[in-house]
Amino acid sequence: MLAKKNILLVDDNNIDLFITQSFLKKFCGADTIFTASSGLEALNTINSGINGFPEIIFLDIKMPEMDGFEFLNEFEKLSDERKTNCEIYMLSSSQDPSDVQKSYLNPFVKNFISKPISQDLLKSLFNK
Repeated sequence: MLAKKNILLVDDNNIDLFITQSFLKKFCGADTIFTASSGLEALNTINSGINGFPEIIFLDIKMPEMDGFEFLNEFEKLSDERKTNCEIYMLSSSQDPSDVQKSYLNPFVKNFISKPISQDLLKSLFNK
């Protein structure tokens, strides 16, 4: 199992947050799993430094206040030192081809994941 220290889940759907957080606790051995319900809340969490900088971010696309792509625009402005060891996985219940393409074109996005996230997918991510 590949243990990650800090994981940030960004999603406005409480059920998806609960499921993903439960699976992550079971499969990845994270020290800290923290959540945000919008991109803006996620940026505030990251910039506060309270939980440290996340090593993995699971980022929903469609959210109020600030969506996933708007978050990525702000994330890009952070120092390279902070961003270097962070993997971002875009999440979406939609299979809109333009969202998928836009995700893969962003240099910070490691992969696009269809929701709901599965146990098998998390096992494959963390058992590499």
